[in-house]
Amino acid sequence: MFIDEVTSRCDFSRGVLQPFICRLNDSEYYFAKGSNSGVRGLISEWIAANMAHAFGLPTPPCAIAYLDPTLKSILDPAWQADLEFEHLFASRSVMPCETVTITDLAAIPTTLQRDVFVFDYWVQNEDRHLGETAGNVNLLFQPHSQSLQVIDFNLAFADDFNPSDMNTHVFRNALANKPIDLDDQSNYGARFEKCIAELEVFISAIPDEWIEYSPSSSAILQRIREQLSRYRRDDFWGGLTW
Repeated sequence: MFIDEVTSRCDFSRGVLQPFICRLNDSEYYFAKGSNSGVRGLISEWIAANMAHAFGLPTPPCAIAYLDPTLKSILDPAWQADLEFEHLFASRSVMPCETVTITDLAAIPTTLQRDVFVFDYWVQNEDRHLGETAGNVNLLFQPHSQSLQVIDFNLAFADDFNPSDMNTHVFRNALANKPIDLDDQSNYGARFEKCIAELEVFISAIPDEWIEYSPSSSAILQRIREQLSRYRRDDFWGGLTW
């Protein structure tokens, strides 16, 4: 897909990376991240976002969006350093929406909360925290439909991930109240297998530009493959019990 227009850039309240708001050639608006996310972040987000969709989570459609150098040249000079790549990760806007708060949790089905928690544990993404007053949940709630949208996977597949990192996950209580049993393991395992069957398709869509920019890209992809296969080991499921 192609970027027809870069309309603005988010402030820090919408994300540390300050995604760019773009209109793509499908006439839809997207939040896009480029070199400001780094190769690792872009690869991780592309794979994890697609895996989340395959897993069955409600996620906005995503795309690899091409930014023509001519269009880039007329954008704000302050943005240039974060638009080093011609290919950006883009996530379609689901506005109107709001960041999930504690008061929204009761409207989110427990089953969906458990699914998000288990998926984040699988892809080693602990970046969804919510305290009594604030937090960084990377989840959106659409009031008109009372529905959840799961976003922001750029920190997935963390090298330093530890199961204890999930103790402050926004949906931790959903799992604590209904622990994973053998039937759950079987059901989730089947969903993981479905996702992994599509993994190489997602990898093949990664732009050569990203791969060639980073000498560690091959190692990153291999580590992702290894991390995603962990559910076949008993210790994976042991990490989901407290």
